[in-house]
Amino acid sequence: MTNQRFHYRHQHHLNLSGAFLLCLLIFTCSVHLLSGKELEGGIRFNSYEKIKDLRTGLNLTPKELIPMGSTFQMNFEFGLWRSTEAYGHIFRIIGTHNNNIDLISSPYNSKFDDLNLILGDSMTAVSFSFEEIGLTTAKWMQCELIITESTGLISLSINGIKKVKKISFNFEQASIAFGKNNMGRYTTSDVPPMNLRNIEIMTDQVRMRSWPLTKFKESVSFD
Repeated sequence: MTNQRFHYRHQHHLNLSGAFLLCLLIFTCSVHLLSGKELEGGIRFNSYEKIKDLRTGLNLTPKELIPMGSTFQMNFEFGLWRSTEAYGHIFRIIGTHNNNIDLISSPYNSKFDDLNLILGDSMTAVSFSFEEIGLTTAKWMQCELIITESTGLISLSINGIKKVKKISFNFEQASIAFGKNNMGRYTTSDVPPMNLRNIEIMTDQVRMRSWPLTKFKESVSFD
């Protein structure tokens, strides 16, 4: 994929497009680019320590939906920079027919696991404890989400631990956001204190888009 430069201005959402140069609009201090002394590369998301308008959202599909194909795969790395007050949406995927897939962080909630995959309004057995996947603060977790139309299965792997669930609806195209989003009825400002980098979208084993989020100089990303 051709390298692109993303320029930052002051707004509250980051909008990324793999097709052309795009200005990223964020509010003051809503995104903190991690220094080498913290974690290598990536974006640090503002969470509950900020008012809702200053929490971080990353929209991967500001102008056009992503085709899902027969097999859809999304890879990324994330971590938590704080383990307390860590509730919120890591990502939200909205399909053509308003079907949603959410990965939610909900530690210290006795009714849920620490990380939970939600299909529609329903909890699933695809869930993980922080201890199970070895998640600690300032540690990157490799995450892989795969949706296979032919088998009707969705799988989520975090740090090498894989779990699978039958899915009852199909996705033709999808909107994808990390953290805060303004996706109509699915809008949320619940953002965990997370770090994010190396996002990759693949459809039918072909890489469609990629955002390393690792090469920064002042307010410009050269990914």
